[in-house]
Amino acid sequence: MSNIYVFHEGRGDNGWLWSNAFDGSEWAGDQKIPNTGITAGPSAVVYNDQIYVFHQGMEDSGWLWYNVFDGSEWAGDQKVPDTGISEGPSAVVYNDQIYVFHQGRGDSGWLWYNVFDGSEWAGDTEVKRTGMTAGPSAVVYNGQIYVFHQGRGDSGWLWYNVFDGSEWAGDTEVKRTGMTSSPSAVVYNDQIYVFHQGRGDSGWLWYNVFDGSEWAGDTEVKRTGLTDDPDAVVM
Repeated sequence: MSNIYVFHEGRGDNGWLWSNAFDGSEWAGDQKIPNTGITAGPSAVVYNDQIYVFHQGMEDSGWLWYNVFDGSEWAGDQKVPDTGISEGPSAVVYNDQIYVFHQGRGDSGWLWYNVFDGSEWAGDTEVKRTGMTAGPSAVVYNGQIYVFHQGRGDSGWLWYNVFDGSEWAGDTEVKRTGMTSSPSAVVYNDQIYVFHQGRGDSGWLWYNVFDGSEWAGDTEVKRTGLTDDPDAVVM
């Protein structure tokens, strides 16, 4: 039977990666991952039957790191070569490779990504003309990668860019969709749902839905207050 693994930084900004596992009825108990320092939120994917957990290094190091879990042991935290980062990353598996998206180092305000084929990293690459704030959220939809983010300079608006495996479509603003900090996107019923806090630290949860051609319009989730970023998953 499968388990749900939840990865997070320890309480009180303690700077270490922790995980808890749920088997459908009970939680195993929170455990510290050995020698894995972290800043901001991690991003985990399953690849080649192992869990890869990506994160910024400890104490705002500004570099991308990852650790790999085979179901019983951790391989040990490794630095991704020459991949500077701000905030937390967003990783997806696409075309049998891992794509890790992130804001550039030192709050650069631009979207970057690196690709891992199971043995080597391709090298960090800037996505041209794609300015951003905080962290991105990437999903695979209709054979393409959609990367959602807040616009550059704390713009307060949701933007996204689409990658087809060879080219980027160009960054596009989602009309009338104000937001704070970072979004969280999931694919559900053949549509993309993007959750976010309302504009100007509103303290309320909102979402917009994309069917592949049109957006439904931003909608407030009634009586659902929040602080900081949401995180959505499909079960």
